[in-house]
Amino acid sequence: MEQVVLDLASEVGEREACVQVGIARASFRRRHVLAPTPPLDARAPSDSCVQPSRQQRRYEARKLDREQRREQRVRRPSSLALGAQERRTVLHAVHEPRFVDRSVPHIYATLLDASGNGIAPGFR
Repeated sequence: MEQVVLDLASEVGEREACVQVGIARASFRRRHVLAPTPPLDARAPSDSCVQPSRQQRRYEARKLDREQRREQRVRRPSSLALGAQERRTVLHAVHEPRFVDRSVPHIYATLLDASGNGIAPGFR
C-alpha cells in the first residue's frame, strides 16, 4: 500500500495520494521520512566551498557557549536529599535478608510498626 502512495505521490502529490489510498499522511511520513542531513562538519567536502552563514555561525557559537556553561554549573544537592550517614543507614536496612523482595515503602512501614515510637530505626 505504501508503494502505491509513493507511485501516486510522484503524479498528484503526497497529500492527495494518501487521501486517495486512505492512509493517514502522518503514518505514511513516519515510515518514509528521509534521513536527516548530516551537520556541515560531517559532510564530505564539495568542489564549492560553502561557508556557513553569519546566522549559522552565531547559532553554533551560542550553542557552544551554553554547553560550556552547563558543564561548569555545579548542581546543589536537594534539601530533601538524605545525608551520607542517613543514606548508609537506609541502604543497610534495605539490604537486610528479610527485606530482599520488598519495596522501600513496605520496609519503612515494617520498621515503623516494629519500633512503636513512630521513628523507624534504620531510617532516621
